[in-house]
Amino acid sequence: MNKFFIIISIIFFGCALPNKQNIKRLNTDDFYGNGSIIGYFLPEIPEWIMVSESGQCSRDHKIKFLDMPTLRRSFALDYAKAHQMQLMFNMELDKKLKSLGLTYLPLKDEEALFYHILDQVTADFKVFRPPTFKKVNIIWIDPAINDQEIYLRLKNFVKSNAFDLGHPVFASSCLDQVELEKFSESLGIGATDIRFLSFEMFSIFNNLNQKQYQLGIDLDNFFDANQKMLFWSPYKEKNKAFSGKLIYQKY
Repeated sequence: MNKFFIIISIIFFGCALPNKQNIKRLNTDDFYGNGSIIGYFLPEIPEWIMVSESGQCSRDHKIKFLDMPTLRRSFALDYAKAHQMQLMFNMELDKKLKSLGLTYLPLKDEEALFYHILDQVTADFKVFRPPTFKKVNIIWIDPAINDQEIYLRLKNFVKSNAFDLGHPVFASSCLDQVELEKFSESLGIGATDIRFLSFEMFSIFNNLNQKQYQLGIDLDNFFDANQKMLFWSPYKEKNKAFSGKLIYQKY
C-alpha cells in the first residue's frame, strides 16, 4: 500500500512540476542594465552648490553631473567635448522623461542614451556651437533673473549698439537650456543666431580635472585664442564661475 502511494505521488508531482524548457529566466539587465555607466556620474552634489551667490539665483532644475576626469580619461575626450556631452545628455534625458511621463529612466535605457550621446559627441556634433566671429559678447544674465532693476538694464543693453559689438552668447549658471531660451525671449529678442551657454555646461572640475569648490566653466576651451571675448556683467567684480581671457564690460 505504501509503495503504491509513493508511486502515485511521484507521478502526480512529476506532472505538476513545470517543464524546464518552458521556464524563462528573468533577465534583470532588461531593467537595470549592466551598471557600466554608473562610474561616469557624480553622486548627488550638496544642496548649497545649487545656489549661485554671485548671481543671487537658485538652480531649480537638477541635472546629472558627469565625473569629468573619469569620462575624459575613458573616452579620450577633451574639455569642450566632455561638457558638450553633459549638456546633450541632460537635454535628451529631460525630453525623454517628459514625453514618457516619468521621473527617472530604467538604467538600461539610460545607458543606451549615454552611449548614443557619446557617439554624437565623438562625431563632433554640438548643441552649443561657439560663434566664430572675432568678437563675442558673453552676456551673464543671472543677476537679472530676480532683480527688476538689473533686468531693465539688461533689456536696454540688448537694444543698444554695444550689444552688436560681438556675436551674442547668453550665459547662465542657474538656468537650463530651455529656461535660458525663454528668458531671452522675455527681453524682446528671439533665439535666432543667439547662442546659449546654460547650467548643464558647468562642472565642479576645471580643465586640469581638479575639483573646485563651486560650479564653473573655462571659456578658453570653447573659443579660439584670436577671438576677443567681451564678458558683460552688471558688476565690476570678476565672476569666479567663468574663467578664461575675458574682457569685462558692465551693462
